Amino acid sequence: MSSKYARRVEPRINGKLNNLRARLPLVEPVLTDKPTLMARSQQWVKEPLPISRPLQNLTNAEPSLYEDLVEDRYGLSIRLGQERARASLLRLALEPWIGRSTGSTAYPSSPQETRSSAES
Repeated sequence: MSSKYARRVEPRINGKLNNLRARLPLVEPVLTDKPTLMARSQQWVKEPLPISRPLQNLTNAEPSLYEDLVEDRYGLSIRLGQERARASLLRLALEPWIGRSTGSTAYPSSPQETRSSAES
C-alpha cells in the first residue's frame, strides 16, 4: 500500500522525498508535478536554501522537474510551497483516496489516475 502526502515543489524537498523513499519506497507525493508548478507561477517564491545533489530515489517525472529547478530553468531558486496552495486544490487532489465528497470508496491505483480524475 502506498502513502500519499502533499509537499512543496522545490529541490530541497525533492531531497527529503529521496531520503524518505530510501526507507518507504511506496510513498507518492501529490500536487508536485510540473503542470501544477507551471499553472501557479504567481505563487512562486525564492527558496532560501536550495540544494543540488544526485537523488537516486525519485521516480517517473520527478528527476526531470528536480533538474529543471536546480538548473533555474523557470527562475532563480524558485519554489511553490503547499502553504500557498488553496485547500480546495488539495482536497480535489486527495478526494480519490479519501472519497468524502462523492461518498466513493474506490481508490485510484496511481497518481496518474488521480490527475486524470482531478482534471475532468
